[in-house]
Order: sequence, then C-alpha cells, then structure tokens
Amino acid sequence: MTSLGRAFARFAGFVSAATALTVFLATGTPSWADDPHFHAAPASVREQRIPHTDENAIRVGQTSFAKNCAACHGADARGNFATNAPRLQGASDWYLARQLRNFRNGVRGTHPQDVYGEQMALIAGMFTDDADISDMVAYLNTR
Repeated sequence: MTSLGRAFARFAGFVSAATALTVFLATGTPSWADDPHFHAAPASVREQRIPHTDENAIRVGQTSFAKNCAACHGADARGNFATNAPRLQGASDWYLARQLRNFRNGVRGTHPQDVYGEQMALIAGMFTDDADISDMVAYLNTR
C-alpha cells in the first residue's frame, strides 16, 4: 500500500470514529429497558433491579438529584461527556449507593491527580446520611 493509501485509510478510520462519537453524543446509549438483550435475559437477572415503591423517597430523591447531580450528569441522568460524568440512568441501585458512600467517606476521590473524583467527593459530601443516598437512588430507579 502506498503512503497515500495508508493516509487515506487512517483518515477514513478517523472519520468513522468521529461519526460514531457524534451519534453517541447526540443519542446517548440506550437505557437498560430499551436493550433487547435485557428482555431476553433469565428472570433472575431481570429482577435484580427492584423498583422502590416509597413515593416520598422518590420525591425527596428527585429534588436532591436536581440540586446536586443534574448539572453534571444531566437532567435525564444519561451522563455528560463534556463533564466526564457517567450515565446514572439504569445503573444498579447497590452500585450507585456504594459509590456515593465511597466518595462521601473518602474511599474514592482523594488521589491528587483525580480532578473529577475530587469534584465528585465534594458533591457526595452533601449527602449527610445514608437515607439521603437511598432517596436519590430510589429516584434514579424510576428513570
């Protein structure tokens, strides 16, 4: 292959990657409910996400999410590439609760080179007790 051919191949690969990134940023990744593989999974896997039924916890969690989380993670909790904030919608409730506690308690976000983790640790500090975290996770389970 000539050097011109190699350059063209690299350019074509770059354009494909840029197109894929543009589509991803424009549409976001599908939520777990839209994933056809989720519906084909055994019932034991599908039932791992047990929705919370306490309407008051969901209301409190929605207010907390809007105040503390939506600016970075998006109002729809689909994440934000620009702020390096991951998608929260569709994530496991146990995982979200554990990571928030880890940030709040200094297990995560303390490395001097982890700028985004340090920001998250400051925000997680606003969740003063586990009930605050549970309420916010209850809201996210409804998304």
